Amino acid sequence: MTHRIPLPSLLTATAVALALAVVATAAPAAEPEQLRIQAVQGDRQAQTEIAAKYRAGDGIPRHPRRAAEWYRQAAEYSNGAPGHPDAQAALASMHLAGEGVPRSPHRAAEWYRQAAAQGHIEARHALAVMHQRGLGVPRDHTQAYRYHNLAAAQGHLQSRYILGTMHQAGHGVPQSHTQAAEHFRIAAAQGHADAQYNLAVMYRGGLGVPQDQRHALHYFRLAAAQGDPQAQANIGIMHRDGDPLARDPITAYMWFELAAEGGDEAAAALRENIAAGMPPTDIAVAQRRARDCIAQEYRQC
Repeated sequence: MTHRIPLPSLLTATAVALALAVVATAAPAAEPEQLRIQAVQGDRQAQTEIAAKYRAGDGIPRHPRRAAEWYRQAAEYSNGAPGHPDAQAALASMHLAGEGVPRSPHRAAEWYRQAAAQGHIEARHALAVMHQRGLGVPRDHTQAYRYHNLAAAQGHLQSRYILGTMHQAGHGVPQSHTQAAEHFRIAAAQGHADAQYNLAVMYRGGLGVPQDQRHALHYFRLAAAQGDPQAQANIGIMHRDGDPLARDPITAYMWFELAAEGGDEAAAALRENIAAGMPPTDIAVAQRRARDCIAQEYRQC
């Protein structure tokens, strides 16, 4: 039973497009020709909107290069004013993916930095991840922590979770399991499954929080309800061992079955071990309950 302290995933083309594609909402929807007129006149919001349309193929043929050109016009410092932060963040993501522009993590970091300076939450998160990975910028956990902290303060859930992992590992800050638990608690309350799992493990072992098996079970259940196989396996162990619950081999088997179906190989072995001491009728009951649980998307397990 271990904590999860993953390296942040690379911002792939797909991930960046999903996370940072800009669909402007500040102004009423306009036809592409109307937007074009406003954009040509220097309206940065219009430039950002028409760029997003070209990028997504929304009402006009998809044209990444043209999208990048409009984003760049909106993003650049002009007439004593900074560029549009949404355009800067979107252009950064295109440079990172090589979408309509040459791939350049360095240029991506520059545009993210400008957007982050204007308070753009996704740019702050992305720049933090790039500092963690040394992608386009020097690897620097202190800077990564700084940007994750800014994004988390604005409500970025993944940044909040990563702050917890950084405190666990002592990356960019002194190691503190107590601080890690606080960040995980905030993220867990907002439904982050990995944060729920990590907090459960901490309660299970008394790491950074008082040891409390019922609190551990609570957070394992929250993560398990989102299909987390390791959380499901841990609930099975608790039912198998009778801690803090009454010993229940049928329910333990059910949770091991769910975890094994979710790809947890250790859970498959636990399932086979407990099955060795169960009558076939009990195994059949446990398997039926597992099927019902999956059919109900883990809501009634």
